[in-house]
Amino acid sequence: FIIDLAAGILDEEKFFYFYNRVAEYGGNILASAISPPGHWKFNLPDLESRLRAAPVVKIGMPDDVLLEAVLVKLFLDRQLRVEPGVITYILRRIHRSLGAARDFIRVLDEAALAQKRIISVPLVRSVLESMPVGK
Repeated sequence: FIIDLAAGILDEEKFFYFYNRVAEYGGNILASAISPPGHWKFNLPDLESRLRAAPVVKIGMPDDVLLEAVLVKLFLDRQLRVEPGVITYILRRIHRSLGAARDFIRVLDEAALAQKRIISVPLVRSVLESMPVGK
């Protein structure tokens, strides 16, 4: 099961029941949240102890290798060819998140289609200049 706990646990008793059922059947829960369970306030001590004992992994911003691979994949998904140096140029200038990369490639693709241009460093530069938040 995958659960987003960014808003917290609204009903601790139901979640505790769910947690125990999953454990009883040998299942796993993958939960995402903004902060680790160690920072949460609980009303149920048993739920608190179980969640605080659960493994926690912090996912940081992607490094250059991952972000470059994602950019290549995003271009390939859209069947876009790019001039040499474009990916390196983008990599150094966009916000370092996978969502920002996805959004930027979408805007770049739309600009290339609208202007009937190939994806080049000058096009990337002009798109970046039109997106002050995306820099």
